[in-house]
Amino acid sequence: MGQYYLLKTLEATLAYLPKRLSYMLAGILGTITFIIKPELRYIVSSNISRVLGQKAANNKLNKTVRGVLGSTFKNYLDLVRLRRISREEIVRAVTVTGRHHLDKALERGKGVILFTAHLGSFDTALQIFCTYPTQVTVVVEPINPPALLNYVTARREILGVNILPAKTGALKQMIKILRKGEILLFALDRDTTSAGVKSRFFSKDTSMPAEAIKIAMRTGAAIVPIFNNRCSNDSYNVYIEPEVDVIRTIDGALEQNVASISRVMEKFIGRFPDQWVVLEPIWNDN
Repeated sequence: MGQYYLLKTLEATLAYLPKRLSYMLAGILGTITFIIKPELRYIVSSNISRVLGQKAANNKLNKTVRGVLGSTFKNYLDLVRLRRISREEIVRAVTVTGRHHLDKALERGKGVILFTAHLGSFDTALQIFCTYPTQVTVVVEPINPPALLNYVTARREILGVNILPAKTGALKQMIKILRKGEILLFALDRDTTSAGVKSRFFSKDTSMPAEAIKIAMRTGAAIVPIFNNRCSNDSYNVYIEPEVDVIRTIDGALEQNVASISRVMEKFIGRFPDQWVVLEPIWNDN
């Protein structure tokens, strides 16, 4: 329940401060966490060292890890602010590049699977889809306790995006959504089920999620990359990349598709490593 009470506390306090001031305080909280949580610091440092390269200087690594922890608190603030943000504010704050790639993929009529990473301000950037004519459903890992899942879901759905926890019965719903020509969004940078596919990720093998790719291979849905980052002026960029070619019929197709998606994620995580907010080990040697 700790995260639930943290979000409730932030919603009652820092969420009412001017955005720039609250972000500054989030950065301070990130630095404090870096100091007083050595276990967490070790996990994030191990992940980030793969992104920066094993020869990265300690001062650069530590600065990036502090940035990750600061970005984590900024993301919490973005989530608890969603109740007070209008569609007009989202449109002003979020700049989308490459929207035509998504439009083109939707024209095929088989639905689209967008994939991303835990990068940037996921909750704020996601809300740009409140202006999009096609329904977007975000597939999320089930969060415990249920009170936390309900809290997060209610805020993420406030402007019209749907949230679908990946639990029993969800697959049937996902396929139905795609058959209606709609959009599913997955984060594919962390395998939460231990049922993924072994793949090279930042020069080392690890288990990568594969369920979304299996669904695309089964349904014919397009797979389109989408990523975002938070800018220094507190605005947000969203980048939509061209559709990834999906191999469907040869031996090893699933593994090749996972590898292709991993390469795209490496590109964006490598550009914004201090905003890659993964607080769990990605590689089993962490």
